[in-house]
Amino acid sequence: LPPRADPGSSRNALPAYGLGAAGWTVGGIAVGALPSALRDGIGSELLVIGVLAAIILLVTAWLGPYVARAVGRAPGPGLCLLLLAGGGVLVAAGLLTHTLWPVLAGSFLWGIGQGFAYAQGLILLTAGMTPVEQGRSTSLYACSSYGFAAVMILVAGALSSAWGYSYGSAGAVTIFVLFCVTVAAAGRGRWAPAVAVPPVAVPTRR
Repeated sequence: LPPRADPGSSRNALPAYGLGAAGWTVGGIAVGALPSALRDGIGSELLVIGVLAAIILLVTAWLGPYVARAVGRAPGPGLCLLLLAGGGVLVAAGLLTHTLWPVLAGSFLWGIGQGFAYAQGLILLTAGMTPVEQGRSTSLYACSSYGFAAVMILVAGALSSAWGYSYGSAGAVTIFVLFCVTVAAAGRGRWAPAVAVPPVAVPTRR
């Protein structure tokens, strides 16, 4: 992006870090907490039931950039947070009611918002920085995102030990939804518009 008048503005740092953490955390929850929660809540011994939500999230996240390039647009930060929070509500509802389809629908929304949230947060944080500043900020951004995801998985494990897999994971997802709402409030009026994603020209080999 072209340099801004306020590169690396500190007022954008908190919502940017929050976006990255939210985007990375849903993958950790889907892979680390939902398999046990689904097999416990649905009452199925089939391994595919446990990993189905994670598969849907990962496949959707993989296809998302291709769709964005095809239409030339990517979701903005506000929409990403809406997708992540809405997906969390569906996942928590499915776990509490021991119903599979809300969890799968929520995982689909998570998959759409995951990668774009992480990328939009990084754009918001590093726009206008020099390459050296971008490298430093990107390292801290990744570290904070991974760290928050790890904390949420530990919280899910602690709550699951006390309440059982389904209710414990639902409690952790509810905390995550509240986190998304907090990030949205912190970033209100600071989000950059959705960034156009032009087609990538791949040079032909001779």
